[in-house]
Amino acid sequence: MAENSTKSVSYLIEMQAVHITDLAHIRHYEHLRIAQDGNSLWIKGFGQNEIHSTEIQSIPFKTIYVLKEQQLYPQGALLPVKKIPSALMWVAMERMIPVELPAYNNNYFGLNQKIKLELVPSLNEHEINALLTSIENLKQFAESASAARLAPISYCLVGNKALLLGKPLLPILGDSFWIKGNFILAAGCDFNYPALSITTNEKLNATGFNYILWSKDNTCTVIAKSAFTKLTRGSLKLTAQKPML
Repeated sequence: MAENSTKSVSYLIEMQAVHITDLAHIRHYEHLRIAQDGNSLWIKGFGQNEIHSTEIQSIPFKTIYVLKEQQLYPQGALLPVKKIPSALMWVAMERMIPVELPAYNNNYFGLNQKIKLELVPSLNEHEINALLTSIENLKQFAESASAARLAPISYCLVGNKALLLGKPLLPILGDSFWIKGNFILAAGCDFNYPALSITTNEKLNATGFNYILWSKDNTCTVIAKSAFTKLTRGSLKLTAQKPML
């Protein structure tokens, strides 16, 4: 995610120090620097594309500023609101953010505050390695495909469709996905709060024996990893006998 941040426009983030754990998922970004000024945290080093990425936009309770001649402009504003604090001591992110974070309730940030985990468009490219297609499309392709072409693919039934995993994927119509840990996410999307995905996985998939298929409409399906079988013409003949998930 690192990029050249020595551009004409500099971005800074300000947030309250009590929310430092929300920065855990960017702790390893070596090009970023962080400083504390009383109860406030300041982070700098963002490039123009990076500041709009899912990883940065997903940080809650933050204010993004554009820095021009030591004046801070809220992102999108025409007038400055204050100057950057003087004598800040900038350090690498990993020096200030602990490796082991305390447990916390992702749904509780006050009496009425809740954060909803959902998919949003991602600015980052991800390798497509899953496909949800109709069983008819799959059978039609498999009838003329070689066994070697089918061999890298595993599949299972999801409702009246087939979910394929592996690469190279088959050139048939369907919805594309990418794999993030135990999540299978719709192509072109990522979580709006990536830092919460670990806790969500623990709640929905404590054993790690399942995949969680997350579609663009933010519906999700838990699929046992053991439900997948190697794709062959013989296995497809048994498809109708398998229970739907």
